Amino acid sequence: MRKSSSIRLSTPTLLLVILYLTVCIALLLYFSPRNSSNFAYDYQQDKPWRYSSLIAEYDFPVLRSEEQQQNLRDSIAQAFIPYYQQQPEVAEKQLAAFERDYLNHQFKGVGLQCFKFAKEHLQAVYDKGVVSPVELTALQKKSKLGVRIVHQQQAQHVLTEQLFSTRTAYEYILRADSLHRFEGELSNCNLNAYLQPNLKEDTLKNSAELQAAYASVGQFVGLVQAGQSIINQGDIVTAEKESILNSLKAEMERRRGEANTFWWILSGQFILVLMSVGTMFLYIYLFRRDYLLRSNSIGLVLALITLFPIIGFLLKSHTDVSLYIVPFAIVPMFVRIFLDSRTALVAAIIVTIPTSFVANNPYEFMLVQLFVSFNTIYTLKELTARSQIVRVACFNILVGWTVCLGYDLIHGLFISRLDEVWNLDYSRYIYLAINGGLLLLGYPIMYFIERIFGFTSSVTLIELMNFNDGLLGRMSKEAQGTFNHSIQVGNLAAEVARKIGAKPLLARAGGLYHDIGKLGNPVFFTENQKSVNPHGSLSEEDSARIIIGHVTNGIKLANEYNLPREIKEFILTHHGLGMAKYFAIQWQNKHPEETFDPEIFIYPGPNPQTAEQAVLMMCDSVEAASRSLKEYTEESISGLVNKIIDAQLKEGCFNKCPITFRDIETAKATLIESLKTAYHTRIAYPELNKAKTTEEKVASPSVSKTLSGLFGNEKNR
Repeated sequence: MRKSSSIRLSTPTLLLVILYLTVCIALLLYFSPRNSSNFAYDYQQDKPWRYSSLIAEYDFPVLRSEEQQQNLRDSIAQAFIPYYQQQPEVAEKQLAAFERDYLNHQFKGVGLQCFKFAKEHLQAVYDKGVVSPVELTALQKKSKLGVRIVHQQQAQHVLTEQLFSTRTAYEYILRADSLHRFEGELSNCNLNAYLQPNLKEDTLKNSAELQAAYASVGQFVGLVQAGQSIINQGDIVTAEKESILNSLKAEMERRRGEANTFWWILSGQFILVLMSVGTMFLYIYLFRRDYLLRSNSIGLVLALITLFPIIGFLLKSHTDVSLYIVPFAIVPMFVRIFLDSRTALVAAIIVTIPTSFVANNPYEFMLVQLFVSFNTIYTLKELTARSQIVRVACFNILVGWTVCLGYDLIHGLFISRLDEVWNLDYSRYIYLAINGGLLLLGYPIMYFIERIFGFTSSVTLIELMNFNDGLLGRMSKEAQGTFNHSIQVGNLAAEVARKIGAKPLLARAGGLYHDIGKLGNPVFFTENQKSVNPHGSLSEEDSARIIIGHVTNGIKLANEYNLPREIKEFILTHHGLGMAKYFAIQWQNKHPEETFDPEIFIYPGPNPQTAEQAVLMMCDSVEAASRSLKEYTEESISGLVNKIIDAQLKEGCFNKCPITFRDIETAKATLIESLKTAYHTRIAYPELNKAKTTEEKVASPSVSKTLSGLFGNEKNR
């Protein structure tokens, strides 16, 4: 017998494990988010603060909210007086054209006095400024206080109502002839043709002035000093409190965004990831060192504790979805199914630690995940049906809800009124319900885990134990004796495995398949012989070769039918490095003068490596030998069991498997009781007293009828 702590690791194995650990740590560090603020609080306006009282650790300014900033921008923009550039060349060009057309007699019936009047007022209009009708309407709608007209590096403030459009300028000139001296002549001057906008908005200057105005008021409305209380547990998050919390979050992002903090953050993540993964390795090294010898076992554990935190990192970095939606319980579920419960518990703790780095509330997140993982391990002992995963998912939802409710209650969220019920934050409860649904994906994922890492689940073992198909169906037809023997061995192995805490389903499957190699030559094995023993015409060497060959033949059949690795190991180890003693002793008796070569009569092995394999070796030998007993009494059965198992123990068959002396004693007791039950003798029925008088028969007709019913058909039994 060996313990996990006594296993020594070879240098190549140790280097491979170190490589696995390095890749695991590197992937976790690569995907760990370093740009988020890690603001570990989830809050909403008008909802209670679910966390403990928050105290400022350093000074930070209170930022204006987006709504406040937008309102402030709107107010500044509303009060801003835009700049317009005056274009004197427009007035000069139009006035020159007006004068030229007058001299060319383009205006019929227009006298000199009317011409001078019109030109003078055109000049006055251009001096005040002309804009397009559309632009003037827009300025009036915005309730502008006016514009600033820039002319020769000087700005003059002009009210909006003092500006002209081409239409209002024309009307202004016509109204200027208040005495109606030139009423008919002005209409002949075609003034509309000489009215063009001479004011152009200075967009560059306006934009610069607005930005300067925005910057002058600042983004801050106050300052929170270190040590100041921000919000207390149970307080309602008002708009003001939300603004302060948003400002604290922004300050964290600013501090983390500084170039010199990147390496500090990476260093901290490296330390915590190294400690998390290192703790997992340390546990395996101290308590389950045998897993380090099997690359699939250590590979499965490290893959799971790496993959699920990465899923959490990606979800947190690229979405707003809560981490509660990720079914982290798949990790302990798979480790429990393929390895053991204690390793599953440690893996559940380890996978939660790095993920909590990015959780909104790390303490609550770890609390929920740990209780859900505990429930998964307790509920899922051995997966044999799909309904078990459904049950685990339902219980996980209830456990998660219960933990969240308890956490809410101890943080002051007491439900006293109906309206408060509707104001509670139910998002976590919804995500946990979705989490339970996603846990059902573990059933199809399990198939890929088996194929990738070479494990065999309980579901696969149940499928392999179908007597109607495959090798077992073939054995039931071609080697009925071996088939019956295998069924008995499987039943015994399952019972013993259950008593010593091993895997009964695996032991039963191993018992059913351990002798499939006998299908090659079934008549050469005692349980399949009827009258003729073919070994009578063979030498002891040839007989031993055929008997021992059922191990190698079994491996060939296992490979042909793609049986799992665990089943192949049962085929190899059920005789271990034992000897075909019958033919070995017979050879020595026939050849007393010759040198005996034991290698010819020894099975290829190896000896059992697991508790289940050791159990199968005991059950196989005991069940086969029990058939040769002449009488089945408690003494004979006990003597047979103790003799066989003690001999195996003395030969060192169990030196390399994790089985204790207590387990062996339990196995002996279980086998003795099972064989006593299997070979129990029938109770002898009493004989009817022939001397019984006729009067007694007549006096007791019911008794006579009863005895006749009991013994009358005895010959058919």
